[in-house]
Amino acid sequence: MKHFIKYPAMLLMLLAPLFPVYVFQQVYAKNFQDYEIKRAELEKETARGNKYHHNLKNKLMENGHYVGLYNSRKELRESWNKRSTIDFEAKDKKGQPLYATLIRYMTAKGLKKDAEGMEALTAQDILNVEKGHTNPIYASPRNFYYNRIYTVAQSFDIYLKTGKPFDSVTKRAEAYQAMISIFKDHPIVGVGNGDIKKAYDEYFSEKYENADKMNLVGGHNQYLKILATFGLLGFAWFLFAFFGSWIVQKGHRYFMTRMVFFILLLAMISEVPLDQQRPAILFSIFLSLFLFSFKPADEGRKKGGCNTSEID
Repeated sequence: MKHFIKYPAMLLMLLAPLFPVYVFQQVYAKNFQDYEIKRAELEKETARGNKYHHNLKNKLMENGHYVGLYNSRKELRESWNKRSTIDFEAKDKKGQPLYATLIRYMTAKGLKKDAEGMEALTAQDILNVEKGHTNPIYASPRNFYYNRIYTVAQSFDIYLKTGKPFDSVTKRAEAYQAMISIFKDHPIVGVGNGDIKKAYDEYFSEKYENADKMNLVGGHNQYLKILATFGLLGFAWFLFAFFGSWIVQKGHRYFMTRMVFFILLLAMISEVPLDQQRPAILFSIFLSLFLFSFKPADEGRKKGGCNTSEID
């Protein structure tokens, strides 16, 4: 019964990190897949006879629709100012240009950005735009987790299409690329701990003209950073030093040591905890405590002479 519970629980813990990846892939495929646009097939005028502006170079998408298509700024201005106290040329309550917020919101609803599209907006939609919501999904707190995944997916979509990182998620992706590039240039022994920051700066400066203003940093993945800093030889030594005592002391038999290792291995995917004082100290203390202070139950019974098979 013990193994019947233990092994499925361990399998669930190993597979748990894959679930967000699966959800992310589904959200990305549903909302940000490019499709072919032929200008000749696009409508040229609104129902009121005004020209549409189609910006085919704008690849920003909301809920699977291109923001740059079917825009009639003239009709939007006239219709919006009739329904809201915030001027069309002003900013929403988040400080964003209201026009930009409005066309993204209408695109997310699958509406053309013209007078007819404005008429399809409800009073709640108008309030959402005034608050700065660029997509209806952001207006409901019930969609919090989906919102976060959608935001990350959209960030990656913009990053892939423009090649420029602009938020914490895409800057992490840029940091990963930097470390991989540095490792490829110095695969055996790396650049060394004293030169890793210089290597980051040189990589970013060569890639972006204004890299110093983009707040780009390396790190964010302990494994890649060790490879970039110390190369394959250093990474091999890291694995030996990291897992050596755990293997010798049979740490796999201890529930607490398994948990400490599992947590740290996960943390090192998106952070560099061994480079930071607090997590490094906490890991060292608790691993040492659990690994060297506790003994498996069967070993304790043998040493204590309490083997029940010998009582009879």
